[in-house]
This record gives sequence, structure tokens and C-alpha cells, in this order.
Amino acid sequence: MSGKVYGFPRQVDGFNRLYHGIVDTEAFLFISNSGALPLLIYIWRRYNGRNNGRITFSQREAERRFGCSPKRAIRRFSELQEAGFIVAVRRGAFSQKTGVFAARATTWRLTMEPYDGNAPTRDYLHFKPDGAPNV
Repeated sequence: MSGKVYGFPRQVDGFNRLYHGIVDTEAFLFISNSGALPLLIYIWRRYNGRNNGRITFSQREAERRFGCSPKRAIRRFSELQEAGFIVAVRRGAFSQKTGVFAARATTWRLTMEPYDGNAPTRDYLHFKPDGAPNV
């Protein structure tokens, strides 16, 4: 076999499924327009089927990856949380005690994936944009 399927090289990397049920939500439209969607995709890339709730992605990493300011990186994480796509499980910290730098990135949970044997919470389904009536 040539290593190709239907003329395309075999996929050796992982992938993220973007279900229509996610794309068709107000929350997805919100993060698409706000610019937070690329950050979600990069956080989601780290999910391997077993590590939800233990996915790390730091503010500094977002700054480097997307070439943005600290303020913009913080805003993108906030937008993803507001839209209901990610939840902080353990907040990051930075400390310089006794002259030694110690840093720990925030640990994230994706709400569209199972967590600790429980079904996905899909918090993004409950997102209402500012000014929208709560029905």
C-alpha cells in the first residue's frame, strides 16, 4: 500500500472534531468574532481522551503562540470561560520566594469532553450574549 488514502497522505497526527452542535451555538459565534477561537483550538489539541481537567496552557504561552499582549491573552481566556468552553480546575501561580522562581500554569477542563468519568457539561449551550433576553 502506498501510504495514501484516496490520493491523500495518511493522517498521522491527532485531530479535533468540531461537531455541528458546537459550531451552531451562540457561544461559538461569540468566540469566533472575539478572536478567542484559535486559543480554544490550541487548548483542545492537548486533550488526548484521558487528560481533561489536567490540560495546561499558560497566559505566557498564549502570548508567545499568538504574538499578543498579556492583556489580550487574559481577555481571550476570559472569553472562553464566559462562553462556557473552558473551566479553570486549578489556577496558575507565580512565586519568587527565597530567590527561586516557581511557576505553575492554570489547569483547564474542556466542557465539550468527558471529565472524571462524567458526561461533558456543555456549559456553552447555556451562553447568552450580552443584551440577549434570558428565555
